[in-house]
Amino acid sequence: MTQKITRWENALHKLWKRNRVHVSSDVSAAYRELVAIYSNPNIIGYPTGSEAGYWVVPKSWEVEYATVCDPNGRKLVDYDECRLGLATYSPSFEGIISLAKLAEHNTCSKKYPERRIFSFRNQYRHWDRVWGVSIPWQIFKNLEEGDYKVSIKTHFDDGILEMVECKHQGELDDTFLLVGHFDHPDMCLDGLVGCLAGHEVIERLKDKKTKYSYAMLSTIEIVGSVFYAQFEAKKRGVRQAMFMACSGANAPLCYQKTSRSNSAIDQIMIHVSKHVNEPVSIANFREGPIGNDEIAFDTHAQGIPCASIMRGPYDERHTDADTPSVVNSLNFEGMVNMVLRGINILEKNAILSPQFEVLPCLAHPELELYVDELPDEYGLPNEDTVFRQILGRLDETLEGVVVEPVRLSSLMTVLCCLREGEKTTLEIAEDLDMPFELVDVYTDMWVEKKLIKKTWKNMFDN
Repeated sequence: MTQKITRWENALHKLWKRNRVHVSSDVSAAYRELVAIYSNPNIIGYPTGSEAGYWVVPKSWEVEYATVCDPNGRKLVDYDECRLGLATYSPSFEGIISLAKLAEHNTCSKKYPERRIFSFRNQYRHWDRVWGVSIPWQIFKNLEEGDYKVSIKTHFDDGILEMVECKHQGELDDTFLLVGHFDHPDMCLDGLVGCLAGHEVIERLKDKKTKYSYAMLSTIEIVGSVFYAQFEAKKRGVRQAMFMACSGANAPLCYQKTSRSNSAIDQIMIHVSKHVNEPVSIANFREGPIGNDEIAFDTHAQGIPCASIMRGPYDERHTDADTPSVVNSLNFEGMVNMVLRGINILEKNAILSPQFEVLPCLAHPELELYVDELPDEYGLPNEDTVFRQILGRLDETLEGVVVEPVRLSSLMTVLCCLREGEKTTLEIAEDLDMPFELVDVYTDMWVEKKLIKKTWKNMFDN
């Protein structure tokens, strides 16, 4: 029986081979395929020559063909077979050159001798373009002296630097933005898979009522984010942001903090990181395994705290080994669920206020809120325990997270000693080293019995 292809896997297979460079007809076509898959899309564009500081939108790069043949006519590079064989934004070149001259224009790696290497330099220096190719080292090292035929036909036209934003509108215009870079042709983990993870997060909020608004931006690495941060973010209500990278890589999770280290998203995601069923490292701003577009938002000029969540380092980065076959769907879903849990905290974190005048008898039949510290010594005594009621209310994204009954005993004590407006749900969860969801569910049960009141906390107002 064949396994059903998920929405994001379908998108991955449609998009990964596209010529997703800074500006091209193919990246524009890829964006339009993306918006046909996900809800509430908006295509934003800036024409060639547009400026944001010293960043300038380049011309569109179109490739007709690119080949390199050895003296015997054997093809060493064929753009139609692998886009990484040609350096992005290469100008046209036609000629017969020596092996030494070919070496000057070839990018390869002795560490990964069998792979073609992604060459992106021209895109960030489009005013000083140099043609280039990638012939794997294991092939190149065995080449003999002779005449090598290079045939590269490209052209540059006025175009539009595009990006796609999908938005879930909440009660407030205040928006938490997810970001990913959509470019990098013939690659999956670096860029595209992070974008798809972000779009899955927003899509899974569909039909849910939320207080905040949420958006996912698929854009061009650094350049697109600079234009969005400069011209779009404030008017679209963006308050904080998080970059999503390499979600399906076979590599450890890392959360990289905003430049302020204690923004709302930092408090939330560091908490979530402690309560997932795999290790998550915490890094300071720009000190994680991979630097990304967070720096376009988290500057003094824009003032938008921007964190990153990523998997890395991973072996396939910037090579032709980065194909759909190396994308781990469980790791992809793990990151998506982690972000959804963070959003859940944004939506539900509340200031707690006691409503009782005498120590409540939590075991009373009208309350039934008492949790045994160690039920049945090593297990649960029966099917109708309070602990089982709590577990029954927890979201399925908590699957695999250890929940200890003994900690609920400490939570009962904290709630009994609560002072007016002293703590939020998240702060108590942190103090007791418990998953936020567990504290949230149990305090909801106290609210139902009119023992406490919960007032939603707008964490972006801190």
